[in-house]
Amino acid sequence: MKLTISLAAMAISLFSFAQTTHVMQFKPKDGKHWGYMNQNGEELLPAKYSQCFAFSTDGYGVALIDKELKILTLDGKEISTEGSRLRPVATKVFHDGLLAVSAKSGKGFINTEGKVVIPLEYDKVTKFSGGLAVASKDDVWSILKSNGEATTITNVLVLNAKDPSEGLIPFQGSNKKWGFLDGEGKVAIDPQYSKISGFKNGLAAVRGTDDKMGFINQSGEWVIPTKFLSASDFDEESDLARVKDEVGWGYVDREGTVHRMNDTDIWKDFFSGRSKGRKADMFGFYGADMQWVIQPKYEAVQDFSNGYAAVRVNGLWGLVDRDGNEVLPATYGGLKDAVKLED
Repeated sequence: MKLTISLAAMAISLFSFAQTTHVMQFKPKDGKHWGYMNQNGEELLPAKYSQCFAFSTDGYGVALIDKELKILTLDGKEISTEGSRLRPVATKVFHDGLLAVSAKSGKGFINTEGKVVIPLEYDKVTKFSGGLAVASKDDVWSILKSNGEATTITNVLVLNAKDPSEGLIPFQGSNKKWGFLDGEGKVAIDPQYSKISGFKNGLAAVRGTDDKMGFINQSGEWVIPTKFLSASDFDEESDLARVKDEVGWGYVDREGTVHRMNDTDIWKDFFSGRSKGRKADMFGFYGADMQWVIQPKYEAVQDFSNGYAAVRVNGLWGLVDRDGNEVLPATYGGLKDAVKLED
C-alpha cells in the first residue's frame, strides 16, 4: 500500500515537472517561509526556505539553509557549496552557469555543482552576461570569461565598471566619465558620458555634455538625441523606454517620438509589454498604445516577469497573464520572480 502511494506521488511530481515552463517563489497564506511552484500552481519545492532567490533559466536556485549556501534543483536536490559561509552577491541568480558569491577572503564565482571556479579573491564582481564579467582587486580591474580565464585591463585606467550587456562593458575612465569596453578590454566607446545604462535591445541611455539624456547604438552613434531629463532601458516587447522631459513622464520609441499615458498618476518602466499604473489608489497595467489593458482594480501589483504579474486582492497574492486573465487565484501570502525555463 505504501509503495502504491509512493509511486502515485512520484508520478504526480514527474507530471508537474513535465508541465513546468515557469518557476516562481511562493509563500502560503499565513506562512513565513518560501517555496517554489510552476505556472499552474503545482508545488515543485516545499515552502521551507527563510531566505531563497529566483531560479535561473537553466533550472538552478539558491537558498541559505542553516546559514550555509545551497544550490537547489527542481528535482529536490540541495547541493552543498565549497567554502564556509558563502553568500550570494550581485543578482543572487546563476548567469551563464555561474553564481557570484562572497566569502571572508573575497568575491568570486561557483558553478552549478557548488565548486569554486573563479577564485574568491576579488573586491568587486559583476554578474556574468554573454560569457563575460568584470572584477577588481586592489583597484585593478580584470575581464573574466566563463571558462575561468582572467585578463587584466592594461590599456586604459578603469575607476569603476558595471554589468556587461550585449557584449560591451560600461566603465568609468580616469576622467570620471563613462564609456564602454569590448570583451577583450579595449575601448569600444570613449568615456565621455556622465551617466550611462548598459545596452538593451541595441540601445543604451546616456547623459551627454549638455546634461540631457539620449540613446546611442553600439557604434557610439546617437540614435535619439539628448533631450531628456531622465531615461531608462528599452523594453523588448513594447519597444518603448520610459523618459522624462519638461512636460513630464512619457515613453519614447526608436524614432524619438514621445508617447504619453494621461490616465495614470504613476509612470513605470515597461516589462513584457506592460507598464503598471495607478488610478484612485488602485493598480493596473497599460500597454504600448497608452490604454489600460488590465484595469486598475488591485491593491498592489508587481512588474510583469516573463508574461506573468503578481497582483494583490484583500491582502493576498495571485497571478495574471498579460491580458489580465487569472492564472492563479489570490490565495497566497506572497508570489514573486516568475522565471521562464529554457527549452
